[in-house]
Amino acid sequence: MKRLMLLGLAMLGLSVWAVPGEAHGLRRHGGCDTAPACEVPCANVVWEEREVTAYRTEVKTRTVEREVQRLATREVEVPYVWYECKQIVTPTPRKVQYCETVSHEQEYKYMVTTPVVTQEKRQVMTCKTVSHEQEYKYTVATPVYSQEKRTVTTYRCVTDMVPCQVPVCRTVMCQEVDPCTGCCRTVCRRVTEMQTVMKPVMRTEAVPQEVMVNVCNYKTEEKTGKRLVYETVNVPTDIMVNVCNYKTEEKTGKRLVYENVMKEREITVNVVSYQQVKHEEKRKQLVCEWVTAKVPVVENYCETTPYKTKVRVPVAVPCAPVMSCAPPCGQ
Repeated sequence: MKRLMLLGLAMLGLSVWAVPGEAHGLRRHGGCDTAPACEVPCANVVWEEREVTAYRTEVKTRTVEREVQRLATREVEVPYVWYECKQIVTPTPRKVQYCETVSHEQEYKYMVTTPVVTQEKRQVMTCKTVSHEQEYKYTVATPVYSQEKRTVTTYRCVTDMVPCQVPVCRTVMCQEVDPCTGCCRTVCRRVTEMQTVMKPVMRTEAVPQEVMVNVCNYKTEEKTGKRLVYETVNVPTDIMVNVCNYKTEEKTGKRLVYENVMKEREITVNVVSYQQVKHEEKRKQLVCEWVTAKVPVVENYCETTPYKTKVRVPVAVPCAPVMSCAPPCGQ
């Protein structure tokens, strides 16, 4: 905003100082074409700082009350009617039929089977074991031994002497100088040396040799022998057996028979009936309705505030007057 105001003031000053030149041109165009050019005094432009009143827009916040529509609930009493089914019990006499069990004696006939045992002669087959001798042939394998020559391999241990290196320690007389006294002395030192010695090593050597062995062969021969054979033989035999026959007889007896007899009697039963009873009551009910209410609302608004500021404006300073011999324009 401040920049726009400064730009407007600058344009205004330039337009003011440009008026004499433009006026001179218009005057010449209006009818001074034949007159000589008029000389206008010159002016210098100087920039000065001046205090001006500017305006700026500020955003502020305020709380206002607005009317809004909202749903509100309230309780109202509403009459309503409901019916109750009331139970009524009435004792009522009724005649009913029932079954009663009655017993009495009754004659009946039945059949009786009596067993009768008699002796009879019967022929049966019995098994008897009989033994007798029977010839049979069998094969016998007889061993036969014979001498045969065979080559076998035996192993023996042979000792070989093998050279090997072993460490040997011995004492050696040597001269050394005592570092403290500088005298020579003879000392004994143990020296380890490797010597070659012969060590016995055992190894196994195979030795083939011929031996005589007994070889067993089998000779097959067929022989004849006797054995005792048992056989089962059927032998018919007469025996006396008991034969059971049944004899049927008819007899008369008595038994107790039960029957169901229908009878009638009077009883009292409760008869249930229903009767509707009308009830009128009031109940509470929630009702929704639109209500206008004022609600505080925070809103933003713009406010123009004046303030003092310094701007640079152009100021015209007249130059020294110049004498001209030409007559004024229009004369």
